[in-house]
This record gives sequence, C-alpha cells and structure tokens, in this order.
Amino acid sequence: MGVRVCFEPHLESINSAFTRYFSNHKEEIDFVLLDKPMRKKGGPFFVLHAIWFRIRSVVDFVRRYDIVHVNSAKFGIAAYVASFFGCKYIYTIHFASTEEKKGSLTSWIYYILEVGLLRLVAGRAVCVTTVSEYCRQEIFRRFNVNPVVVHNGYDETQFDNVNRGLTNVKEELMLSNEVVYISVGRMIDYKKPLNVIRFFAEIKKRNGNSKLIFIGDGDLYEAVQNEIAALKLTDSVILIKQVNFKEIPAYYSAADYFISACESEAFGLVCLEALACDAVPLVPWKGAFPEIFLDRIFSYDIERISDIPDRQQLLSHRESILNRFRWNDKITLYNRLYVEKAK
Repeated sequence: MGVRVCFEPHLESINSAFTRYFSNHKEEIDFVLLDKPMRKKGGPFFVLHAIWFRIRSVVDFVRRYDIVHVNSAKFGIAAYVASFFGCKYIYTIHFASTEEKKGSLTSWIYYILEVGLLRLVAGRAVCVTTVSEYCRQEIFRRFNVNPVVVHNGYDETQFDNVNRGLTNVKEELMLSNEVVYISVGRMIDYKKPLNVIRFFAEIKKRNGNSKLIFIGDGDLYEAVQNEIAALKLTDSVILIKQVNFKEIPAYYSAADYFISACESEAFGLVCLEALACDAVPLVPWKGAFPEIFLDRIFSYDIERISDIPDRQQLLSHRESILNRFRWNDKITLYNRLYVEKAK
C-alpha cells in the first residue's frame, strides 16, 4: 500500500484534478478526498456538523493517514491538534490579500478565523505551500511565514479549445454576430466586479458590437446591477448568478475575451481555464497576474484604458502559458512531497 494521504476539498476543479491524478498513481499514493461538510450546502445545523467532523478528524488523522493535506486554516486546526499525537500535515495557503473586505457578518467571522489561525496552523505543518510568488511575498510580509511556491494548474481534460459536444452558448444567448466578453467570479469587494462593468463600458464605446456575459453572485450583485443601469448597458450585459461547473467550458468557448478586475489575485485559475478555451484574458497588471502571463500585452489599467489588444496576437501566447501550468506537472510535485514528508 502507498503513502496514505487525505485531502481537504477545495475548488471543484482542484478536487477533480487531484482525484484523477492519484487514481492513476495508486501504487505510490493511497489518496482520499475527505467528505467535509461544506458551508454552501450546509443547512441550519452546518456549524454543529462542521465542529463534529473536525473532532472526529483529529482521531482519523492520527490513526488512518500518513499525510493530511489541508487547504484552509479553519479546517487545518484539526490537523494542528492531531500533530501533537503524531499526525503530519501539509498546509496550502490559497489567498494573498489579508485585508479584503467581507460583506456579511458570517463572511467576516470565517475570514477572521482563517487569518487568525494561519500562523498557528503553519507553525506545526511539515510543509507550507502557496500558489504563487505573489502569495509567498504577501504571506511572509504579513505573518512571517515563508511558504514553498507550487503553482496551481488548469484541467486540460475539461478546459480546451476542442469542441466536445458542449452546449452552443452563443446560439442559445443569440450572440452569434457579437464580440463576446465574459467574466466569472464572486461579486465581492476584492474581486472588483464594478471595475469589470466600467471596463466593459469603455470597450462598448470602442466597439458597439460587444456583449458581456457576467457569471457570479455575492454581496455586490445589486450594486453591479445598478452600475449596469447607470452606464446604460442593460441590453449589453447578460447577468447569470450560477452555472453548473461542467457547463463553464461552454461559456468560455462562446467568448472572445475574459475580463478579470481583481487587483490582488492569488493565482488566477479561471483566467487560465478561459484561455484554454480560447477566451483570452484581459487583467490588471497586479497580484499574481504578471508571473502567470509574463507579457504585459494581457493587461489593462482601469484608470487609463487604451485600445483592446488584437485577439490573435494574444492567442499566440496561449500554448507557452498553458504549458507552464498543467495539473499533471504540479500534482507530481505534491506526489514527491507526500512521499518525502511521510518518511
């Protein structure tokens, strides 16, 4: 039997990538994706279920696994406690901004817990990793914790520019003759969704034949609606609160460009996924974006918007970018780390 590893669930694309990779490497790693209670599916007794799951996990971490891989400090506290009884754990930090504003009281509480527990959980981990050099620098600056950088990857089995019988979104939304822009993400302050709308408004002035698909929900959803109305873009922006994860590639494939406005992006996974589907990203030259895209041709300045770069020119960089961020290569690094730290 290989090294016994359990993995705290994170983004669906990350969970799928790890599960698939280790299903093909069973001789070395016995991998389990934990069935952790999730807040968005939690129901009225979520907090009780979450606390009980962590209590049970402390025992499981000691008895059943050689390595525990946690993706949040809120859950990592269980591994921290178990470490006093022999548990070894790896802690991956997925965020850089430790000053982001949260809308609801619940979000604030979860955020404060995550930030408050970070240094504690990092202190007893056998290894701390993070997803970009930008993240590493921010975490070191704020917490004096110095993680190892292991970039995320994109799922090339799901996100690519090959038509795999996906829904024809352009046809369904009657966008066949339009230049289509898309943005996908939570509508919360640090993601800057209002800047997405303002950027698109400038694009619309330059090319009236443009439409924006904006997929997301959050505390600023109503503010986004108001901004769309104020800029007279009601007929040019299609707001969709939620799309099934498996359908997202169809939406990316329908778009010519992807817009992100986040100025403190820890990695930018959705931008890579969009690029894999030929929706070329336009991003602020801040956060992790410079180390992901390398060439400033992908950038825009919300304060000084110039003409949009030629799409074919942007696409000429596609393969070189994607080749640096394939999940198979990134998870191979974790495979080695699991084996090394289990000894």
